[in-house]
Formats: sequence, C-alpha cells, structure tokens
Amino acid sequence: MLSTLIDKYKDLKKKRLLAQITGHTKQYAFVGVGNHSISNLYPIIDFLGVPLKYICTKTPENARLMAKKYRCEGTKDYQKVLTDPTIDGIFISTAPSVHFTLVKQALKAGKNIFVEKPPCLSKSELEELIELQGKSKVVVGLQKRYSKVYQTIKSTAKNASSYNYKYLTGAYPEGDAIWDLFIHPLDIAIYLFGKITHINCLSNKETSFIQLTHTNNIIGTIELSTAYTWDSAKEEIIVNTPKGTFESTSCFDLTFTPKSSVLLGVPVEKVMKNTPSKQLLIHNNGFVPTMDFNSLNIQGYADEINTFVSLNEGKNANNLSDLKDLLETYKLIELVKSSL
Repeated sequence: MLSTLIDKYKDLKKKRLLAQITGHTKQYAFVGVGNHSISNLYPIIDFLGVPLKYICTKTPENARLMAKKYRCEGTKDYQKVLTDPTIDGIFISTAPSVHFTLVKQALKAGKNIFVEKPPCLSKSELEELIELQGKSKVVVGLQKRYSKVYQTIKSTAKNASSYNYKYLTGAYPEGDAIWDLFIHPLDIAIYLFGKITHINCLSNKETSFIQLTHTNNIIGTIELSTAYTWDSAKEEIIVNTPKGTFESTSCFDLTFTPKSSVLLGVPVEKVMKNTPSKQLLIHNNGFVPTMDFNSLNIQGYADEINTFVSLNEGKNANNLSDLKDLLETYKLIELVKSSL
C-alpha cells in the first residue's frame, strides 16, 4: 500500500515537471552569447525546454556554434528576428550599453522581452521604455528578487527596523560597477524595504558606505566595494526585527535568531543563562542533485526565466521585475552615482 502511494506521488511530480518543460506553444529568440548567458541563462532554457528559433549575436561564428547546439538558426541580423511574426518572446543578454537600443526596437515590434540587467543606463531611458511598453510583457533579469532567500525575507521579516548589507567583490575594470554589479544590492534594498526618504554616502575610489532611510522609518547601511577579491567575494545581509534577526550569506543560507524576552526593561538573557536557538530557514547542502537544490534555482535564475516564459505563453505568473518596478531602484542608483 505504502509503495503504491509513493509511486503515485513520484509519477505526479514527474508529470508536473514534464508539463512544465514540454508545454510550450510559442517561439523564442535569444540575443547574446556571453559568459553570463552561457553559464546561467542557457542552462535554464535547456532545462525548461524553451524552443529557440534564432540565436542572434554580432559574431557569426558564435551564433553558428550556439545554433548548432540548440538546433536553431544562428544570425547576426537582429531585424530578421524582430520582423519574424512567429517570434513572440525575445531573450536579450548582451553588453549593458546596447540593452536600451535592443529593448526599444523589440518593444516597437510588439515583442515580449526578457532583458538581463540593466535594461538601460538612466532613469530617463527607463521612463522611455515604460512609455513604449504597451501590452508587451517585460521581465528584467534582476534574479535576486526571485531568490529563495529574499523571497523568504520579504514574506517573513515583518516590521523590520534596520538592516546591514555587504556586497564585496574584487576589481572590476571591464565595466561600470554600479550598473553591472551593485544594481543588485541597491535593487534588493528597494524591493525589501521600500522607497527611500534620505540618503548619505561616504565613498573613495573603490568602496562606498551608503546610509538609507526608507518611508517606513527602516534604516539601513550598505557597503559596496570592489576592493576585496573575487575568490572571497561576499554578499551578506542582516535584517533586524522586533522578534529577531535574519542573516544570509550569498543567497544560499538563511537563519533566524529569536531575541530574548525583556522583563520590566531588563533583558532576561542578562539575568538567566540563555542559549540562542538559531533557526535554519534555508540551507543548500547540495546532497540531493535535483533542481530544488541547484544553485541556479536558489539564486533565482530559474524562476525569473520561467516567469517570462509563462507570461509569454499566456499563463499566470508573478512578474517581480517589470520595467515600472525599477523606477525607485533607478532613482536610488542615480542618487548614489551623483554622490560619488
């Protein structure tokens, strides 16, 4: 009896997964063949079975090699992609400097778009894209909004009073660190804690300490730096709430430590011996090699792409990173850049 129930449960899970990865009715194109796309985006497209008709890149040889893998057409002709009426959804992941132009053209062609962050490089450009969007579905690749850690913090860390956020990397000579790297922590600060009313920055050439006050009186400190090393790059957040603190490192683990009670203004832990009971809310030990424990899933890449595909297919999905959702993030970025 038990074995029959187990078999039925496994079969049900398998059918749900197969339906997710085989039930596509639309055609797609992917623009870009960079290291980030190859490492993080194409593998999810593989897993979901997203049918690519074109892979478009400025280098014909790269387009040919990737197209061979995906059994589709490689091209450097973006206009061919835009004018093909069978293409409903376009993935755009190229150099950030050209995202605005590519997205603008795709919106004018009435396509649905997944675009890697940043979709553009100024608030005025973002507002222009929002004006052009119309009925097109747009998902911006800010995958940390979709990560299990930040989703849990957003739903669980109610009435937060303060937070401390560190985003530390090595040198970044190949681009603009604010737009390419630090858009993530600045966006998460807005996503988790809301609009800001006050900002103060202290910066040198490589490091910035940013103090923020949000509209709900939450205060936070963010350290952004390229003065560390890539071997020990670090993303850490501590969120303080009346009931306890949430702590996460690199979006893989999330713990909650309850606070000791206070009696007549005196912390009980100062009077009685108390061992804090740290609760493990999320932990990826990598023991079971399934999608649930895959880093691309935990980091949010799978959910952001699945959200776009679902929207493009006409299914219900919760888009956490529409263009209009980024307005407050872009305001904050421009305030930070103006203070450097």
